[in-house]
Amino acid sequence: MYEQIKSEMEAWFKEYNNIFITQEKFLFSLLNKLKDTAVGKERGYADIKSIEQFQAQTPIQHYSDLKPYIQRIVAGETNVLYPEPPTHWIQTSGTTGSPKLFPYNTEFEKTFFTSGNAILNCFIHRVGSKA
Repeated sequence: MYEQIKSEMEAWFKEYNNIFITQEKFLFSLLNKLKDTAVGKERGYADIKSIEQFQAQTPIQHYSDLKPYIQRIVAGETNVLYPEPPTHWIQTSGTTGSPKLFPYNTEFEKTFFTSGNAILNCFIHRVGSKA
């Protein structure tokens, strides 16, 4: 068991030491996956070559900004927000208004949970010992 933990910790430290490179690779692999979706085409994901360009073309959004896309998915349209069709729907509790629906599928779930390590490592890197 010690060897397994040691191996996992070594991988974690390697990823942690390369966090910004890891995040950038993750972002561009995600943009590549999403480039042919409706949102990807509208925002020109195929042409994005830098993080700054991504930030300029993808503003922070509220649910109301995404709702038209989600309505299209509910109506049966595919390749809107994600290439694969949703297999599940998450309904929020509606703390800031009415409940909201979010589509997801197993591929998204895998990607989301995989990216969690990079997000946590970036947080720890930025916050330092206060983390």
